[in-house]
Amino acid sequence: MSLRYDATTSVRSIADRVPDAHGWYRRAPTVTFVGGDAVSGLLYGARPLRRSHHQSAASLVGSCRDAAGNAAEVTHRFQYDATALKLRKAEGGR
Repeated sequence: MSLRYDATTSVRSIADRVPDAHGWYRRAPTVTFVGGDAVSGLLYGARPLRRSHHQSAASLVGSCRDAAGNAAEVTHRFQYDATALKLRKAEGGR
């Protein structure tokens, strides 16, 4: 009789590019979540995600599950602001 045992699975996140300036994204990144399991194999994993809000300290969550029923989850955090600057006329200015 053989015993089949798998107690692990993993998931990691990868952004499609580095932040635009000073750690901030001006255009939402696509974040891909990659799961792995060398013992029983992955049953399903998260797909690439894109944040669509205009301004926030954002986070996306990805997860996966292996064929043995183990689950893993990771949160990818980033700063995102796509709000255009609005110029104002200075007081006393021309």
